[in-house]
Amino acid sequence: MSVKYKIFPIPIINPEDQENVLNQFLCTHKIISIHKEIVKEISGHYVCFVVEYLDNKNDPPAVSKGSKNTIPEKKDRIDYREILSADDFQLYLRLKDWRKLIGEQNDNIPLYNIFTNEQLAQICQKKVNSKNELKKIPGVGDVKVDKYSNDVFKIVSEHLKNYKTPPVQDNIKQGVSSG
Repeated sequence: MSVKYKIFPIPIINPEDQENVLNQFLCTHKIISIHKEIVKEISGHYVCFVVEYLDNKNDPPAVSKGSKNTIPEKKDRIDYREILSADDFQLYLRLKDWRKLIGEQNDNIPLYNIFTNEQLAQICQKKVNSKNELKKIPGVGDVKVDKYSNDVFKIVSEHLKNYKTPPVQDNIKQGVSSG
C-alpha cells in the first residue's frame, strides 16, 4: 500500500458531474484525509479537494457493478498503526480512550459524533494545540471545538511532555554519546 494524492476541482456553477466523480472516488478508496480550498480562476470559482488516500492495486473494487445505480460496499477499516508513527499512534490510542469515555458519559453518543478516527489521526499528526488548527481539520466545526478542544489540547500537551526526546545538545552536555 502506498499513500497517494488526487485533486478534484469542482466548479461552483453546475458542480453535479464533478461531485459525482469525487463521491465515486471516495466510495472506492481508503481515504486518509481531505483538504478543501476555494480557488478563483479566470474560468470561474472552484472548490478544490485534495484527497490523500491509500492505493492498493490488488484490492478488489469497493463498488458492486450489478446495476446502473452502483451501491458502495462497506469501506475497509484503515489500520492507523500503518499510517501513524509509533509516537503518533500512542497519542491516537490515548485520544480514542478519551473519546470512548466522553461517549459513555454522554448517554452513549456515537463516537464519530465526537471525532472520527480520521480526525483523531490528523490531530496526532499535526500535534494540534490551538482552536484554529483544530478547525482546519475537515468536519471539525465550532461546536466540536467548543466542547472538546480543552480536553484534546491537554492530552496532546501531556503526550508531548511525556514522549519528548531531549535535543542532541542536551545529550552531549550530559556526556551521553549520540553515535
